[in-house]
Amino acid sequence: METSLLPQLCSPSPFLSDGGLETWLIYSRNCSLPHFAAFPLLDTPEGVDHLKEYYKEYLQVAHVLGMGLVLSTPTWRASTRWGMELGYTQEKVDQFNREAVKLLKGFKNISEDEKLVVDGQIGPMEDGYKPEVQHSVQDSKEYHKRQVEVLNAAGVDLVSAMTITNWEEAVGVSLAAMECRVPLAVGFTVELDGRLPSGDMLADAVEKVDQMTGGYPSYYLVNCAHPDHIRKALEYGGKWRERVMGFRVNASRRSHEELDRMESLDEGDPEELGHLTGELGKLVPRVVVMGGCCGTSAEHVRKIGSQVKQHK
Repeated sequence: METSLLPQLCSPSPFLSDGGLETWLIYSRNCSLPHFAAFPLLDTPEGVDHLKEYYKEYLQVAHVLGMGLVLSTPTWRASTRWGMELGYTQEKVDQFNREAVKLLKGFKNISEDEKLVVDGQIGPMEDGYKPEVQHSVQDSKEYHKRQVEVLNAAGVDLVSAMTITNWEEAVGVSLAAMECRVPLAVGFTVELDGRLPSGDMLADAVEKVDQMTGGYPSYYLVNCAHPDHIRKALEYGGKWRERVMGFRVNASRRSHEELDRMESLDEGDPEELGHLTGELGKLVPRVVVMGGCCGTSAEHVRKIGSQVKQHK
């Protein structure tokens, strides 16, 4: 699908996204997710049932609110390195990616609402909270291209690279998507101070990626951070803010380091999160998608959507 035809970019009002899949599976359905990987659930009937239950909740929220919906495949960890660490061959990892797209396209086929976007989600090469290595642009491109190719061939509407911690990897993913001719959304994460885990400012990261890729990403998001921390990243003015069009927020105000150590879920306050996320939308010229990340459920996203509808 061409970027100009993406429904969320053609719509006069924002789309919703789903929420924190992995935290919902761990804390609400007692699933074991080594390396925070949800894709192995596609290998069992019980796992598929959990995934279907999760996605149906967001389809219902979007239907009730009359909003478009971007559903992300459970493939954030379904790439070469993480597949190998979990004991899977590359061919099996590819199969998981195809099965994930098939699952979401099934919802699209039966949905009465045409405003459903199937997003093939990919994650970082390293840990999204505390990356141990910062890879080069070329290494990042070569690493991510396989997953981008498989997701694109399976029929996603776009690919999103989420919880990206540095501009080099974002450039690499963008170049891989460009070669595959598939629309791409890039989601950077930020720390408590509003900077990327690499220490870069969000403004610099967005400008660097656009400069090195000819502005290839369809749009940028900030994800896996609380609105309070995202607000700090948006304090600096400039045209770069025109390119930030989405937010997928964490329920908790805690730092990434604190969240990594927690043994229980911090769900925060859904009502407050909805309000704060809605306020983020006022800091950028245009928003095309809003939703949740770690710790959020369909209720959090419903509150976010209600705020969007109130201020439409």
